[in-house]
Amino acid sequence: MTNDNGDCWYIDDIKIDGKDATSLPVVADFSATPTQVCVGNEVSFTDLSTNTPTSWEWDFGDGTPSVTEQNPKHIYTTAGTYTVSLSASNADGGDIKTMNNYITVVATPNAGTDGTLEICEGTTPSNEDLFNALGGNPDSDGTWSNNGLVYTYSLTNDCGTSTATVTVTEKPLPKANFTIVEDNSPVIKFSNTSTNASTYLWNLGDGTTSQDENVEHTYTANGSYTINLQSTNDCGNSEKEETLTIGTVGFEGIAKASIKIYPNPANDYVKIDLGKDYNQVKSVAIVNSFGQTLYLTKEVNQSVLNLSVKDLNSGVYFVRVLSNKGVFVLELVILK
Repeated sequence: MTNDNGDCWYIDDIKIDGKDATSLPVVADFSATPTQVCVGNEVSFTDLSTNTPTSWEWDFGDGTPSVTEQNPKHIYTTAGTYTVSLSASNADGGDIKTMNNYITVVATPNAGTDGTLEICEGTTPSNEDLFNALGGNPDSDGTWSNNGLVYTYSLTNDCGTSTATVTVTEKPLPKANFTIVEDNSPVIKFSNTSTNASTYLWNLGDGTTSQDENVEHTYTANGSYTINLQSTNDCGNSEKEETLTIGTVGFEGIAKASIKIYPNPANDYVKIDLGKDYNQVKSVAIVNSFGQTLYLTKEVNQSVLNLSVKDLNSGVYFVRVLSNKGVFVLELVILK
């Protein structure tokens, strides 16, 4: 080669320690697309190393075997954040490039599977109770909405939407109630007509209590007794109270009521005026002084009953009226 001055130059490769002066070890580098991906989707890795690498070894940070391709693709199967490393080399040396927390893998949202929940009537389920009613190990960062008693749990992210429902049923509150089904005063039979209850507690007004569903009780003294029934289930309790009047224990006392008997004394017939509340009367009986029932009717469909007493001898008798308000006894005199 000749320059402008006519001088001649000779150029040749110069080797140092047996190597070309232009040969250099690899400087490792890489990129990935995308760096945030849904579980099951593919990530493409691109080698950006300089100085002409001839071998590569990739570590994708998820425990899978290393890959020796120059520009590999990889699928992550578990959500998480992953550190990726590339080891690249040529005949003159190698290098390692590590990108910490480089790939973020997002799971498809999981709202779980449908469930059911029972709550007490008049209450509202908590989000915690609704969540615990779901199956399928749901993610915990969703939101709730409802249409009546059907509650929907929803989850949404860049990888999709997932929903599950909880169907709520209401357990009714107990309702205490009872009636007197048989009155042979002073022996009273109480029928428990409570609804939605599982346990019961009776207070019969004379210090006697019972946990039976239905009770029969003998009163030993005349008077008025407050009958209390508590009916209970898992959601609460309910009470019913009624006043019961006993006036036939040895016929020592006469119960007062808005019931009229005429004529009294009577001879061959008697009228019993039950008043405006006759539809609450369950039975009317005539008993003698020994407590024997001489007449009994349970079909009370009018306010005034006309009864024949022609077959009764002269003496003192008692008219016993059983109603929803209690037991009432009135004195009846027969004169022949």
